[in-house]
Amino acid sequence: MKGLLKILLGLIGVLVVVIAAAAVIIPMYVDPNDYKDDIAALVKKQTGRDLQIPGDLSITVFPWLGVTTGKLVFSNAEGFGEAPMVQAEGIEVRVKLLPLLRKEIEMGTVIIDRLDANLARDAQGRTNWDDLIKAAEQAPAEPQSDEQSGLALAGLAVGGLDISDSRVSWVDKQNDQRYLIEDLNLETGALKPGEPIDIDLDLAFEASDPELKGTLALAGTVSYDLEQQQYQLAPLTLESNLEGPQLPGGNATIDLSADTLAADLKNNSASVRALSLTALNTRVEGDIEAQNIDRRVPGLKGFFRISGDSLPALLKALDQGELAAQLEDKPAEFSLNANFDADANAGTAQISELEVALLGAELAGELNAAQTDTDNPAVNGQFDISGLGLDARLMVSAKNLLNQPSYNGKLQLAEFNPRKLMQELAIEPPRTADEKVLTKLALESDYAGTANSVSLSNLSLTLDDTKANGSLSIANIANQALRFDLNIDQINADRYLPPPAEGEEEAPATPETAGAGAAAELPLETLRALDIKGNLKIGQLTINKAKLSDVSLALNAQNGVIALSPVNAKLYDGSYDGAVNLNATGEQPRVQFTTKLAGVNIEPLLDDMTGDAKLTGTADINADLNARGGDAEAMKKTLGGTADLLFKNGAYKGINLGHILRQANAVLEGQSLKEVPESEQTDFSEMTATLNIKDGVIKNDDLSAKSPALRVAGAGEASLVSEAIDYTVKASVAKTTKGQGGEGLDAVGGYTVPVRCQGTFAEPGCKPDFQGLVKAKVDKAIDEQTEKAEEKIKKKLEEELGEGAGDKLKDALGF
Repeated sequence: MKGLLKILLGLIGVLVVVIAAAAVIIPMYVDPNDYKDDIAALVKKQTGRDLQIPGDLSITVFPWLGVTTGKLVFSNAEGFGEAPMVQAEGIEVRVKLLPLLRKEIEMGTVIIDRLDANLARDAQGRTNWDDLIKAAEQAPAEPQSDEQSGLALAGLAVGGLDISDSRVSWVDKQNDQRYLIEDLNLETGALKPGEPIDIDLDLAFEASDPELKGTLALAGTVSYDLEQQQYQLAPLTLESNLEGPQLPGGNATIDLSADTLAADLKNNSASVRALSLTALNTRVEGDIEAQNIDRRVPGLKGFFRISGDSLPALLKALDQGELAAQLEDKPAEFSLNANFDADANAGTAQISELEVALLGAELAGELNAAQTDTDNPAVNGQFDISGLGLDARLMVSAKNLLNQPSYNGKLQLAEFNPRKLMQELAIEPPRTADEKVLTKLALESDYAGTANSVSLSNLSLTLDDTKANGSLSIANIANQALRFDLNIDQINADRYLPPPAEGEEEAPATPETAGAGAAAELPLETLRALDIKGNLKIGQLTINKAKLSDVSLALNAQNGVIALSPVNAKLYDGSYDGAVNLNATGEQPRVQFTTKLAGVNIEPLLDDMTGDAKLTGTADINADLNARGGDAEAMKKTLGGTADLLFKNGAYKGINLGHILRQANAVLEGQSLKEVPESEQTDFSEMTATLNIKDGVIKNDDLSAKSPALRVAGAGEASLVSEAIDYTVKASVAKTTKGQGGEGLDAVGGYTVPVRCQGTFAEPGCKPDFQGLVKAKVDKAIDEQTEKAEEKIKKKLEEELGEGAGDKLKDALGF
């Protein structure tokens, strides 16, 4: 564009010289319009372009030597269409005659009316002024006479420049861009060497990238010293009205003013005084002094103040629409104040009295930088944050910022109410079973990191009634590689879980089912991307109403394989040892559980977890289970494995085998059963069973339970999918033992009484097999009578035939 400007000024200069020379001679002898063809031929020779002068030429001689043209048309380069490159409706140039005799050029105001310039670049990158630059470079330099040199050195003064109602367009087919300036009006004061120049400019513009249009008005005074390379614009005012889809509401107004904009290129310095900018409901004020502006990092000193009415509107205008949408309901006003001092020679920088007000919070602090003149600058600072119930301090130190950045510091966050903070920021708090949680949080920690890692050490955290300490880090931010080693004194996790949906009952959970549930809720791609390794210890833990203590677990998740192993805890006078392994490398996740419960008081455990303990006693359970599937239901259907159960000194509630057997005894005795209040449970001193599980169906064929009066065996199955039960318990009653329910069971003493249990987990139902019991009783009675008859016959034969005759007869008859 500099070359184009030089060419245009050169063309105007040539035209001015030609017109000025003609203005001395032509008015006295000829009509200047007779020489249009000669002027066009000269332009053709110099540029290879056509110049048309359809309008009239007129000249004046005294006191001004000048020329006024009508319409001028300068053709376009080949390949850029028929529209002219430059045209104007009229140009007026005047030079005072008498100063020329003193070798001084004193021009009047140069007037250009309705200039129309069409600038373009084609798809191959060629501009429509490239040929003019080439022609200018190839043209031989004409030697200057002493008179011409003297005239140039004597001085030049121009009364001003007046361009009115003009238009400039730029079409770039290579980059698919279009820019248009129209209604251009430029008026300057006198142009005298070393003298200030007043400038008054207004125009309308339109751009395709970004899609924007508007108006602009600029006024100011330019001062300069070419020899000292000093330039100044003072004062400056600029006003612009913009329209575009990316602007908030589709439009914006910009007001810019400054007392002074100055540049001293010889001393490599620049300054802005009393800068004031208003745009997008944002105001910027400040003073800036710059030294060593030719360096990569110049020296800067000054202050700035930024404030605005709407942060979302500003972000949207800066093409950050997604972030702006997230802040729509947040406090909109913001401000930023700071003093700064950067010394390029010393390689230091300081931001002091930094104050930021944003989203209802305030930040104050300072930042110091060193080695700013190297490739490894370093910074350190301290910031205090307040507002929205927050009181925090952040201390930071960083180095090697441009190459291998690293940082460390300390974070202190005094106790505040997270739930209240979220409400003030219009963030919906998470739904929790207890709405009183998330009301107290405090944090203190050292931190360190690099461009791809961050770690918290000496971490001390308070959340409601819970205290935690330890370390937490992301070893690789790109891969979200999480590492942790945490200790928690006590926590009731149930308070933080989402409440059950309306009409939904809260389901009990164990570490196994919790692991399965977590796996089912996470998509496979997320599971495969996990990179987590760490250890967690909890002094007291309540989860799904179960109370655990001395909990410790290790988690390792990498390459789609998640291992929660080992998991140890104390609970209900006993202990838990287990492991959960999830493999998500295949099409469906596969889960394996290993569980060992030892010496657990099962009644309070079940009572806490389910609210209805069906079993009492001390439990020892060993289980090795596996499942596969993408959700909890699929895992139920595929659950398999084995479990060994041992219960001591307990009872099964809801079924009283003694009462059931008394019913059977009454039937056999032909008596009516008297309703005697007794506990609905079956006591046992020991109960064992082995469970074999396949496809969600639990089978057992070796149940064995012992009590003083009863011996119980059992076999059957239960479905985890349908929750249906079909189980047969065989109870034996000793003839003489008087234990629980032993009284009044003489008729069934010595018999095995089958009890059929059917129904569901929630509503099991059990009743004796009376038909089988009666048949057993009749068969036994027949056997007893037959035995008695045989004894009588044997005795009679021996009386008649002698000793041993009865046995010989039985042998002979085959009895």
